[in-house]
Amino acid sequence: MICIPFCPSCGSNVDSDKRFCENCGAPLATVPANTPPPPPPPQAAYVPPVQQAPVPQTPAQQKSVGLAAVASFFIPGLGQTYNGSFGKGLLLLFGTIIGSMIFTIPGIIVWLYGMYDAYTTASRMNEGKIAFVPHSTMSLIGFVAIAIVILIIYVAVLSVIALAMSAPYYY
Repeated sequence: MICIPFCPSCGSNVDSDKRFCENCGAPLATVPANTPPPPPPPQAAYVPPVQQAPVPQTPAQQKSVGLAAVASFFIPGLGQTYNGSFGKGLLLLFGTIIGSMIFTIPGIIVWLYGMYDAYTTASRMNEGKIAFVPHSTMSLIGFVAIAIVILIIYVAVLSVIALAMSAPYYY
């Protein structure tokens, strides 16, 4: 007979020649030496995940598609921030400004894309095609504050450039 190498009661290691656990005193079961190990438990069959249809959001979890588009009209990227994508909103804000500085047309294209993206993202959230992301009031306020600071810097730089170009030159 071979003794089990651990106590079935407390789990501590035991000597093979002991009949009782030295830790808790429980009797140790013995098994014949030629007994094969028990077979492994049966494996569960693979079941593929079930595809669920998108669930339309409840009225409390609806985004206003018009508000998202109009917000991006007045401040590029604000509609994305309303949809819960602060970083994407900042990228569109800077893309519009940089595009406007280089040439006017790229800035207009980025600005129009921002309005389109804000509208379609809000409508896809409402249809349940993408996950609903709530917006944070603090992120909206922070985004507007960043936009105002950038606008002030932009106007100041343009004013300095215009003033420098209009100053008479003395030789």
